[in-house]
Amino acid sequence: TIGFLIVYFGAEQIVAIFSKNLEVQKSAITYIRIVILTIAGYGLVMCSSAVFNATGRPLISFTFSFIRSFVFYIPLSYFAFKLGEEIMIFYAIAAANILSGLIAYFTSRYQLPRES
Repeated sequence: TIGFLIVYFGAEQIVAIFSKNLEVQKSAITYIRIVILTIAGYGLVMCSSAVFNATGRPLISFTFSFIRSFVFYIPLSYFAFKLGEEIMIFYAIAAANILSGLIAYFTSRYQLPRES
């Protein structure tokens, strides 16, 4: 949570390191402030993928990445792009993180053995 707070509230300073262009900075700051709120969903996908790979179930791991990329991320971003507003693409990425994270969470919850 400390890292989240640093990135969220320090977005202006972080972005300024990489670009002096004010338009680029504004876009990057908006991206960070939207997507960082949903990065835990992407983290769930990555961790769940690692667990399923480690337990010898790479197909489930692959499915998480496939769903995030080809079912949510690319189509939602494409439709957001067609709407013509850059911010909609950022929301599409956030939605892909949330939706794929939920799928990873519930799949992991029901596919992995529970300790007693």
